[in-house]
Amino acid sequence: VQHNQVGEFTDPTSSVGLANGMILATGNANSASDLNLSTGASDPGVGFTNDPDLDPIASNDLYDKCILEFDFIPTGDSINFNYVFGSEEYPEYVCSGFNDVFGFFLTGNNPSGGTYNSQNVALIPDPLVPGAYTNTAVAINTVNPGVAGSNGTAATCSALDPSWSTYSVFYQANTTNTYEYDGRTTTLPVDVAVNCGETYHIKIAISDVGDGLFDSGVFLEAGSFSSNGTVVADPPVLSDITMCSSVFTVNFQGPSVTPEYSIWYFGNGDSASVPAPVYTYPDTGTYDVMYIAIDSSSAC
Repeated sequence: VQHNQVGEFTDPTSSVGLANGMILATGNANSASDLNLSTGASDPGVGFTNDPDLDPIASNDLYDKCILEFDFIPTGDSINFNYVFGSEEYPEYVCSGFNDVFGFFLTGNNPSGGTYNSQNVALIPDPLVPGAYTNTAVAINTVNPGVAGSNGTAATCSALDPSWSTYSVFYQANTTNTYEYDGRTTTLPVDVAVNCGETYHIKIAISDVGDGLFDSGVFLEAGSFSSNGTVVADPPVLSDITMCSSVFTVNFQGPSVTPEYSIWYFGNGDSASVPAPVYTYPDTGTYDVMYIAIDSSSAC
């Protein structure tokens, strides 16, 4: 990967579907911020290359590959993040051999049994079942306007997934002219089951396919790479209380299962680090109360 193929982006209007984060591109990442004045913008990358993970989901030779990979330890039973894939190959080269691809390849133990061995988790959501995913990788020839481009044939897309045209609900044409790519996916999620506290490896990779022309990029939302925790205590019940005369004393009740740490903020600058405080307000007024419970055992 060339250094200019990776960058940070800020998009105040979320014209690409995300406000800020990281971009990995097959050409110069800075080009993604250009106005969409070209139907086939191209910047040089690293040229012809192979990749053991991208090759199986590509329809042709790989060019201008860009990879980011790292280890992580989840603090819950799943990992989650959001992304957008955009490309200059849209819409002319839909259902052609120029099917630029990318993937999020996860390695580690699978809670359902066995292991994830560079398993691609960048899968198309099931448009009929919210929260479920298909087994089809997101790519030019799987998420698009739902019709073959001028340089493609529908049979090419059908060979990847006969339902490919129904995935057009996840496609968005560039109508704002505030970024370079001619089309993109909607904001798509990743949600994968993992074992809490174990070490996993993820490889984020993108590549031109068929030639080194017509750039593509994948946008990763800042702060969205996370792992859920496990709730071990029911939350407290907070309801509006009206007190018309003094004394303005309230008995606050935390969850039935006492957490390791409790912090109450009474809405006037005062706080207490006990599960069920009794607090007397000095005067009338409106107070927004916040309660935070922290239990180290809930992380794993």
